[in-house]
Amino acid sequence: GMHMARETTIGLDFMLENPASDMTLTIEAPGISAAANAVITIDVADPAWAAVPAVLVVGGMISIDGTGWDSLDGKAHRITAVSADVSVTIATSTATETGLADLADITVKILAFDHVCLSEFTPNVGAPGEVDATTMCDLERVNLPGLSSPGTASITGMFNLDDEGMLAMLAAQADALPRFLMAETRQGQRGIFHGVVSMFAMGGLAVEGMVTYVGSLTVDRSATYAKAA
Repeated sequence: GMHMARETTIGLDFMLENPASDMTLTIEAPGISAAANAVITIDVADPAWAAVPAVLVVGGMISIDGTGWDSLDGKAHRITAVSADVSVTIATSTATETGLADLADITVKILAFDHVCLSEFTPNVGAPGEVDATTMCDLERVNLPGLSSPGTASITGMFNLDDEGMLAMLAAQADALPRFLMAETRQGQRGIFHGVVSMFAMGGLAVEGMVTYVGSLTVDRSATYAKAA
């Protein structure tokens, strides 16, 4: 299921997409605005809309395919507003393109994430280290982990043997499916990557039912960033 972000002492929350729990909608003839924050308008008569209100929520994450716009397709976007007349405003990292012909339909996937409590998230040497996401409203410096595309990050964690996060990581390595990976700071900035859990293995320490794990994430698309509204 979907887990909300929990505070951690290091101020970074890590989440792993759970494709089996994603909800995919085909939206017929949507309207999409060309703006820094794109607005998708869905016809209230569209049968797909019946399942939408409960899962399209501000702060939720969706991915979109079929628009033909590089700024939208294949990326994860934070929902920043949902209005009563069934328009959804999403945060895009760049302004959407203009001059698009009428769309027949698009695919919107509402992303579900499992929470994984990592001890460390470390981009390897050669990849960008951190992206400074600090604004004047922040009380302390905010850095998001950065990765090039392709790039690799190493991760470590300590888990109970039946921990949901550990089981999610093991399942992700076993199915080898590309999925969205999300790191969120305590201030609400999100670094969103896409790739595979390329390695996840037991480490050398076991203490009172806890075991250490080490792993790596291989990213196939550059990170996008979204700041809390």
